[in-house]
Amino acid sequence: MAINNITFCTFNSTNDFKGMVNVRKQCIEIDKVDTISTLEHFLSVNEMAETITQNHCEPTKDILIVELHGSIIGYCQIAWWVENDGTWLYLHVGYLVPQYRGNGIGTEMLHWCEKRIREIVSKHPTNDRAMYGDNASSTEKDKIKLLTENGYIPVFTQIEMEFNDFTLLKDCSLVNGFVIRPVRQADLRLIWETINEVYADRDTVAAQTEDDYREFISNIYKDCSLWQVAWKGSEIAALVLAEIKNGIGEITEVSTKKKFRRQGLAETLLTKCLENLKNRGVKIVRLHTSDENVSGARTLYEKIGFKHLKDYIRYRKALNAKLQKFSE
Repeated sequence: MAINNITFCTFNSTNDFKGMVNVRKQCIEIDKVDTISTLEHFLSVNEMAETITQNHCEPTKDILIVELHGSIIGYCQIAWWVENDGTWLYLHVGYLVPQYRGNGIGTEMLHWCEKRIREIVSKHPTNDRAMYGDNASSTEKDKIKLLTENGYIPVFTQIEMEFNDFTLLKDCSLVNGFVIRPVRQADLRLIWETINEVYADRDTVAAQTEDDYREFISNIYKDCSLWQVAWKGSEIAALVLAEIKNGIGEITEVSTKKKFRRQGLAETLLTKCLENLKNRGVKIVRLHTSDENVSGARTLYEKIGFKHLKDYIRYRKALNAKLQKFSE
């Protein structure tokens, strides 16, 4: 179809990646994109190619390309997963070059995503627990306006935080009964299972599968020498995972089992992890967490010296009238 010389077509080949990345670059200024964010995921061509099929995305069916005179000016894509509470979440994200906004193209893209999602949902046993989802940072004003005008409501917010003053680090040690030892390849399954156990009671977290485990162990940025894991006997009590991307440190996971909380484990492990990153020459460390301060996470990060940077809002809309969980 075409609107004023704008054409819409599905993803055709990896040649589209360059144009898609270029769209993201042109959105940086007006959307105040944080290009080293752990949540905005500003991807290079190679990174986009590596991650495009994650979460069940089939590029030739689930990516829409918007072109003007043969040049890509926008795109949107779909992914989906099942969450711990049984909700089937169908996420769509879209980007449009700023100069072409405000004339209905973004709305057409959103409607295409919803139509494609309904096709996918028709083949899934969702038991009337399917939700549309989209994400927007607090500085993406155009996207927020588009979503709210189309019936999406904010469900929860992630916040991004940064640490850049290593003089704030204090000496920390584990309480008696806990030990830290280097991570072995044989520990990876138990580390992954421990993370899943910690998140098992959080509704909006994706239920994990063997595919997720394979992705976890094959992560090209995985460097177990950066990780800090506290053991009590043969049981993992708490862990902090980190990686380095393009010189920026990222804390990818901070987890403590419920029965071992309030013993200073997370603070000690996080401090040691930050020291490791400092010794690798890292100057900036990022992480993200829930703004609800689950288990006191945000309070801990602020205590160590992390500063709040920006909010990232998760929007949802029910596919049918029976889904009232997030609209009451």
